[in-house]
Amino acid sequence: MARVAMSGGGIVIPLLESRYGGDVRVQTQDDVVEVVECGIDWLTFTLPNTDERIPELRAAWELHQEAEVRQFGETIQTAPQGYHGTKSRHWFFGTRADGSLFQCSSGAAREAAELVKGIGGSFKPSRVDYQVTTREPARARDYFAGIRQKCRAREHREGRNRRTATALYESDISGDSVAINARGNKRSLLIYDKSAESGGALGPDLTRYELRARGQQARATWHDACASPTLDGYARNVVADMMRRAGFPVVWPDVDTSQRLPSSYEKSDEERRIKWLIEQVAPVAAKIENPRARRAILAEFRKALANSPDVKTRA
Repeated sequence: MARVAMSGGGIVIPLLESRYGGDVRVQTQDDVVEVVECGIDWLTFTLPNTDERIPELRAAWELHQEAEVRQFGETIQTAPQGYHGTKSRHWFFGTRADGSLFQCSSGAAREAAELVKGIGGSFKPSRVDYQVTTREPARARDYFAGIRQKCRAREHREGRNRRTATALYESDISGDSVAINARGNKRSLLIYDKSAESGGALGPDLTRYELRARGQQARATWHDACASPTLDGYARNVVADMMRRAGFPVVWPDVDTSQRLPSSYEKSDEERRIKWLIEQVAPVAAKIENPRARRAILAEFRKALANSPDVKTRA
């Protein structure tokens, strides 16, 4: 387990100093930060029915489900996004007409990720969580109290509905917690009291730093993770990079600062409109059989394009 000593004078968090009207100084009293674990904490991906890897993956998933049923004795029938299947405590496999969904959470996700990486080939996950868990005696209480105070101050001034707002996140996590960019973003950072969230089962003084990547960011980070020497090492580095981007100090050692989060690509408004026209409007228009109606639709589109400001400017 890696350890790093922190100065007894505390740590100043610059993001809070610049954005929230004051700094948060965390008194560490020469505490030692111990990295308890790091790695992938959640993995969700889908495959089309034509993918030849499904039987191997399904067999592995069901084997782990059977082991969890023997250990915990609990399963539920569920259908996320229309994929019908059985969920054990940490493993889910479901199917629908066009493909299969694989999902795994918590410590089992590390095992699932290694399995998927070993099988190889292209995977496009819709969500991947990366985490670093540390033991930080006498630090977490002051750390969270200060951040929560500054978060409340910003929410009071700017409102809770800002898409990129820093916000308290307490819907499914017990104890003190903070989330950065949690609403509607492709990646978000959560910092919370893991000891409280686990009900003390994992021991005292645990803090969880968690990067949640969705959509394009999930696929991009997964690609980089598979190209890294180890998945755990990649998680350690990209969570640290997210911490730095948010203005938080990185308190654990052995971080490769050259390994960073991939840039995020967002579709422009024009690309979204084109996608909507192709996927929503075109199929409806194709069903219109009346020749006069079809000509009228084409005429309206030509008129709209001819009258657009961009076309007039070019002319």
